[in-house]
Amino acid sequence: MRLVVDTDAGADDAVAILMALHTFPGDQVVGITTVFGNVEVHQANHNVAHILKAAGRSNIPVFSGASKAIVASVSEEKWEGHGLDGLGGVSGKVEASLTTARQNEAVHAFIDLAHKHSGELVIAAVGPLTNIALAILLDPNFMSNVKQLVVMGGLSRNEGNHTPHAEFNVACDPEATDIVYKHCTANTLYVVPFETCLDNTIPWDTFDQIFHEKTSASGAYVKKIWKFVRTLSEHEGFCPCDAYAVAILLHPEYIKIASALRGHIHLAPDEKRGASIWDENCPPEKANVTLVTEIDTCVFVDLLHHLAA
Repeated sequence: MRLVVDTDAGADDAVAILMALHTFPGDQVVGITTVFGNVEVHQANHNVAHILKAAGRSNIPVFSGASKAIVASVSEEKWEGHGLDGLGGVSGKVEASLTTARQNEAVHAFIDLAHKHSGELVIAAVGPLTNIALAILLDPNFMSNVKQLVVMGGLSRNEGNHTPHAEFNVACDPEATDIVYKHCTANTLYVVPFETCLDNTIPWDTFDQIFHEKTSASGAYVKKIWKFVRTLSEHEGFCPCDAYAVAILLHPEYIKIASALRGHIHLAPDEKRGASIWDENCPPEKANVTLVTEIDTCVFVDLLHHLAA
């Protein structure tokens, strides 16, 4: 198995990346691609470099990706709950010496890596899906070379966190999400919607027990980022949405309830733009998404313990 993490490098992305690095040794992480979303793409490049340095894995190649939506975002507002830098203010000044991302290469990197590791490549997509959609449009065989794509994004109950109808990652690029859905099968594409993450929020006292004073270097990094984030959090606990997607990729047994559905995104320029539309009655051969609606929180907590140990 070979892994690429496609990320907009916010605080929850940091947990997801660190969790993946903790589990995938050596050269199994073949790249990290960046995309606009929580922050501008140049900041995302810097944040990823900062995360990799904290984890002692700066040898992993970083490929800079899309800086804007294929057509248009639902709105241009950034997610402010992670601080101006996306990492709770810990990333410091953006410096060329730290950021070595290969500029504008994410899409071509995806295509090349999918060909090189055909049938082995798994992707954790924890930001807007612009890079992946563009890879699909450039290479019609792209998804046939991908073993699995796990996405954090979309809604299952229309409890939006960007608009009443849209989840943030999808709202950043609705067309990209729709393109990805149309070119996938339910065997390949797993989607963790926002509500599933909310349902598995971890109480802050549990977070404090996991990331204690003697935690690992990665654990201390998570604790430092979320010290700021939790002061602004609307949640009653630790909800690193993107990390739930990585956990599913690492441990499929973490899934308790999932359904094979036909999904698409509402693209009309109205108040429902970016909404997730699910056809629960489609024939099995028409399903293009496995929607994960219930997960085992205990397994996720165990993964956090391993990260913090």
